[in-house]
Amino acid sequence: MTGSSTADEGMAAAARLTTSALAAAGADRSEIVGAALGLPAPIERTTHRVGSPSILPGWVGVDAGALATDALDLPVTVSVDNDANLGALAERRWGAGMNTSDLVYLKLSEGVGAGLIIDGRPYAGITGTAGEIGHTTVDEFGDVCRCGNRGCLETLVSARRVAALLAETAGEELTIAEIVDRARLGHRAYRRVLEDVGRQVGRSLADVCSVFNPELIILGGELAQASAILIPAIQQMVNRCGVPSAADAARIVPAKLGARTHVLGAIALALADVRT
Repeated sequence: MTGSSTADEGMAAAARLTTSALAAAGADRSEIVGAALGLPAPIERTTHRVGSPSILPGWVGVDAGALATDALDLPVTVSVDNDANLGALAERRWGAGMNTSDLVYLKLSEGVGAGLIIDGRPYAGITGTAGEIGHTTVDEFGDVCRCGNRGCLETLVSARRVAALLAETAGEELTIAEIVDRARLGHRAYRRVLEDVGRQVGRSLADVCSVFNPELIILGGELAQASAILIPAIQQMVNRCGVPSAADAARIVPAKLGARTHVLGAIALALADVRT
């Protein structure tokens, strides 16, 4: 699903995938006891609607949970949350954040966002927008962001931005995996761009550490493939710009669950609903 897809188009694709998955597992819809959906946008807590009209415009005004429940034809109500929040749930339950009460899961992909766990519980804020670090202003006269503001962190560090910066050097637009491979082989431009991403992210995370004081920051999303390059640069800026005691307390590690993180987070959310 892309940011330009409508809700109906996205759910039609999800319905096809659900049917295929059930067939492959030899399971019937009647056996489903829990279901959850992740979206790359803030979800309002009370209405279950996308909380920003510009981040996922094809879903504006849609009750995503109700639409998914109807479209997937399941015997349960489908829960919905932001994909970074699902990443935090998954990594705390099965990944790098096990036995950690206060953590930040940072998703660095086409979109940039954070899932927060405070005192062992997910924290989304009063309207569901807590953790939208990608849409905090870094340069108020910078590039226009898809959220409508200018100079957001996401305009500087998203996977798309990284690929675009290196397209002229490469002679083509490379995948993040290809960029990381070239950086590891010692190509200076590729490593420099990734280190700059780490420094930009680290500057913003320094503020998160000073305000939130987490025990752990988990780096996930597509750009986590470059964690060996990103994490030292992030740590340098957190140490430089954060409150010293908060910076010292925050460990920065790569996600353990890889590409499955957000899917596993949806499973964790569905399991939580079953228990309640």
